Amino acid sequence: MMKQESHDKQERHDRVVESLRQKHASQMEVKANEISELSRKLSNAVEQKERNRMDKESLQKEVQKLQDQWRSFKEDTSVKYESFNKQLNQQEAMSDEKLRGVQKENERLKEEVKNLKNEQNHA
Repeated sequence: MMKQESHDKQERHDRVVESLRQKHASQMEVKANEISELSRKLSNAVEQKERNRMDKESLQKEVQKLQDQWRSFKEDTSVKYESFNKQLNQQEAMSDEKLRGVQKENERLKEEVKNLKNEQNHA
C-alpha cells in the first residue's frame, strides 16, 4: 500500500510538474508574442519617424522656397512701384511744364492780339 501511495504521490507530482511546465511554456509563448508585437510596433514607429523627418525636411525646403519667392516678389514689386512712381512724377512734371508753356504762350498771344487791336484802332 505504501508503495502505491508513493507511486500515486509521484504521479501527482509528475502531473503538477508537467502542468507547471505547460503553463510556463504557454506564458513564455504569450510573452514571446507580446515581444514580437511590440518589436513590430517599434519598427513601424521608427519607420514612421523617418518618413515624418523626411516630410518635415521636404516641407521646410518648400517653405524656404516660398519665402524666397515671396521676398523676391516683394522686392520686384517695390522696384516696379518705385520705377512707376518715378515715371509718373516725371510725366506730371513734364505736363506741368507743358501747361505753363501753353499758358505763357496763351498770355503772349493775348497780348499780341491786344496790341494788334490797339494798332488797328489807332490806324
